[in-house]
Amino acid sequence: MAVTCEDGTVVLWDLARRTREGTLRHGDRAKDDISVAFSADGKLLASGGADGRIVLWDVATRTKKGAAIEAYSPVFSIAVSHDGKTIASGHQNGGFISGTLKPASGSER
Repeated sequence: MAVTCEDGTVVLWDLARRTREGTLRHGDRAKDDISVAFSADGKLLASGGADGRIVLWDVATRTKKGAAIEAYSPVFSIAVSHDGKTIASGHQNGGFISGTLKPASGSER
């Protein structure tokens, strides 16, 4: 499970073990509303924030998968397709973005 916090972080929980597994920092803003979505296999987490950025995370390593995607409008909702190949986001300006995810060549923290 992923819980979003008003400080711009996402806290990961293992519900079966009832343990906190880690914290991800979506952005640099002290207050940032975050939307999150897991891929169906639970290996990828997408976070979108009021900063207008979408960040993809490797859940196992808790590292960013490539550079953030600049959406240029606050992200209000986000989804990952069942096959994990497509991401979609809804924005404050009423816009909608959908795109195909490509495997990242490396990860960054």
